[in-house]
Amino acid sequence: MRKTVAVFLIICCFISMYSCSRKENRSDGYSELFSDGKVSNDSFEEGLSHWTESGNGISVTGERCFEGEKSLMIGSTGEYHARLHQRIHHLAPGYYYLEVNTFHEGNEEYCYIYGKGSGQDKCMTSVPVTAKTGKWSVTTVRGIKVEQDGALEIGIEVKGKGRFSYFDGICLKFEANQAYQYPSLFGGAISWLDWEEDAGAKYYDEYGNEKDAILILKENGCNFVRLELYNNPGAYSSVEGDYFPEGYKNADAIFRLAKRADALGMKMQLSFMYSDYWGNEAIPSDWLREMDSMKSNEEKREYLTQAIYRYTRSFMTRLKEAGICPEYVSIGNEIDGGILLPYGSSTASGESVSALAGFLNSGYKAVKEVSPNSKVVLHISCNADDMHWQGHYGMGRWFFDLMEEKRVKYDLIGTSFYPFWAQNSSEYSVKRSLDLNDLKEWSEMMTDRYDKDILIMESGYNWGVPGQLSDNGAYSGIYASSPEGQREYVIDLINTVKSVKDGRCTGCLYWDPILVRQEGVGYALYGEGKPRENVVETTTFFDYEHIALPVLKAYRYNTVGRCP
Repeated sequence: MRKTVAVFLIICCFISMYSCSRKENRSDGYSELFSDGKVSNDSFEEGLSHWTESGNGISVTGERCFEGEKSLMIGSTGEYHARLHQRIHHLAPGYYYLEVNTFHEGNEEYCYIYGKGSGQDKCMTSVPVTAKTGKWSVTTVRGIKVEQDGALEIGIEVKGKGRFSYFDGICLKFEANQAYQYPSLFGGAISWLDWEEDAGAKYYDEYGNEKDAILILKENGCNFVRLELYNNPGAYSSVEGDYFPEGYKNADAIFRLAKRADALGMKMQLSFMYSDYWGNEAIPSDWLREMDSMKSNEEKREYLTQAIYRYTRSFMTRLKEAGICPEYVSIGNEIDGGILLPYGSSTASGESVSALAGFLNSGYKAVKEVSPNSKVVLHISCNADDMHWQGHYGMGRWFFDLMEEKRVKYDLIGTSFYPFWAQNSSEYSVKRSLDLNDLKEWSEMMTDRYDKDILIMESGYNWGVPGQLSDNGAYSGIYASSPEGQREYVIDLINTVKSVKDGRCTGCLYWDPILVRQEGVGYALYGEGKPRENVVETTTFFDYEHIALPVLKAYRYNTVGRCP
């Protein structure tokens, strides 16, 4: 009996030692680990005790609270620059993350929450704007590493004028499922950059200094680029007669851009488009010529399976020989309808679906043979509709259930998410405009179901006169179609990515940050080299004069610090 009681007391002490400072009953699957340390005065019920403050505009108020009777308020009718921090000790070594309830009026120079272990740079997350919704949100900071000294620092920094932000209920949690630092990969596509530059485009930072566009992205906190590889741009015309200019987006051009990005230390996502023009529009022209003499569909599918393997392996080998290893490689682009149509359709006959599986597995094999550490992504179009379909069975689950059924090999689930395209008119959907909360729920559902990480492959938001994205969907009345609205949306997007359970959404790519308005450059060419309208020139990271927009601050104050 004594032995049983002793064991019981030891278990009770262990549970007490590893509980959250607010002792919540949680069922979210996280382990919370504090040893003898905790966030002291986490809800500011004791005023500013246990916190070190500097600057101005800091106070404790009872006028707006998430829980209890008080919250931290930072702001002023005039200018303010505030910093608040706390040092925590006696923590078990490992990775941690912060969750903070926030209410934010927005439009400051910056407003972010941070955490950092000993010797580590700050892990920062900018606080999303919530004033238009009137609701509190949760801001999540990931990647905080506690070393053997068991110490870390958490804090809040805000600089602005005439605005107010509120903070309440700060909780520090142990990353039970992470043996490595959260990747935190954020950036965008750069595949059009050399076309822009050759046409005379120059890029400028926010102060008007001319610089390499990739360097401007890097200096503002972006660490991730997407490269979209086409087979023979210029050699193929679409049904409408449009085409890409010859010499751009092909193997040589993408290789040069990869070397530029690698020299600046950027991580890479490489997309094999397996086409000469826009995604899955048609089979590459040189492959079609090889297929002309083939009689049966079976022979053509076998040829395409081998063509994918050879082409993918060849370019991956070229990168490897240059010392470049893409973190992620996607086989096709928004492939929910299939690739190399009509032979690899996901919605046609059983033979086409089987061929699609063979195409994808062939690409996977080629990538892994050359670069085993590169992770293969299957990228579907704008999603999260599953959350509002009957039985949560929308396009995402349909497609990846099909991939599982056909035993397709892949490492990550990739999806696009644009507020404009994330709208659904189907009779099966009970919500028409999807928002970032839907994206978070969808990501968590997908990781639970398939045990794969998520990568947001594309997103975008208008900062000016509407182009391709003619409205901003669920955010039309929340974040304006303005430079500030674009920044606020991206801040919200990045926080959403970081808030996905267990950190299983690894990052987000923007499309298209560098495709600026420039004479001679368009969405495509037609006729004798005339450019089509550039329908994304108002979703870029640069204005009409190619000067960096405020959206880049969303990345500047949203980084994960390097570990010692």
